[in-house]
Amino acid sequence: MARLAVTINSEQRTFAITDKGLAIGRQLDNEIQLNHAIVSRKHAVIELRGRQAWVRDLNSRNGLTVNRLRVKEEQLSDGDVIGIGPFELRFEDRAAQSVVLDDNRYFPLASDGQACARTN
Repeated sequence: MARLAVTINSEQRTFAITDKGLAIGRQLDNEIQLNHAIVSRKHAVIELRGRQAWVRDLNSRNGLTVNRLRVKEEQLSDGDVIGIGPFELRFEDRAAQSVVLDDNRYFPLASDGQACARTN
């Protein structure tokens, strides 16, 4: 499950990203309320497009960053940090973390299509 983690008033909080998305800003009706003067009332939104999460700036006055680069819209990857004013929101995608590949389980194919014996 994809989510955002942020520290608000010295409290670590997490917000699940649903099909509805997450509105971020200073106004009370946002799913993530960031109460700071340089955060716009409706600052940004996180949207799911298929299985991918995207962050989009809602024409905020001070913009937003992903991994310290200013963006208008950006696809998110596990571990990305969204900067909005003094706040850092970390994108976490647990699905991406659960995939583990084990090279020992795969063997190269010989030219005739048969699996080669592996020596360690």
